[in-house]
Amino acid sequence: MKSVNSSADLEALLRSVGLRPTPQRMALGWLLFGKGKRHTTAEKLHLEATVAGLPVSKATVYNTLNQFTDAGVLRQLAFDGSKSFFDTNTSTHHHFFIEGENVLIDIANDDLALGRIPAPPEGYEITRIEVVIRLRKRTLLQRIRTSDQAQPKPFPAARHRNPRLEFIRSSQSSGLAQAQNAKNSR
Repeated sequence: MKSVNSSADLEALLRSVGLRPTPQRMALGWLLFGKGKRHTTAEKLHLEATVAGLPVSKATVYNTLNQFTDAGVLRQLAFDGSKSFFDTNTSTHHHFFIEGENVLIDIANDDLALGRIPAPPEGYEITRIEVVIRLRKRTLLQRIRTSDQAQPKPFPAARHRNPRLEFIRSSQSSGLAQAQNAKNSR
């Protein structure tokens, strides 16, 4: 996607893909493309518009996102059939998806090597391959188990001797020996 640094850039982008630069498209387009490459949802964009004081309905946000997607300036990514993200980076790349946080992180196309790709069914062609690697944070217990398995600690065969305890033991045994000798001498 071409960089959008001004209203003139945004207007030129919209016109280049056949969209009229209406006030609502310009406002939502600036929120989308004025921050560089990013991932958002319709709900997040609507919230940003509301905070910015833009009077747009959720329906307008959805319609505009779909128009931008159809025009090729956005990519729509759907997860679990209910959550759709919109990506301003339309180049070929892949994603990490952090479950529970609903966060997408780009993976450069060169950072992922695909092996054998199956042939498409008769009459179809592959238009794009998108890989999504789903992540979740490991729990503390999982991290402890993993670190314990990675670095097993040997069980100590003998403990180190404590010099203070040795002194006490030797004093007790010498005192015991003296008491024993005194008893025997009686």
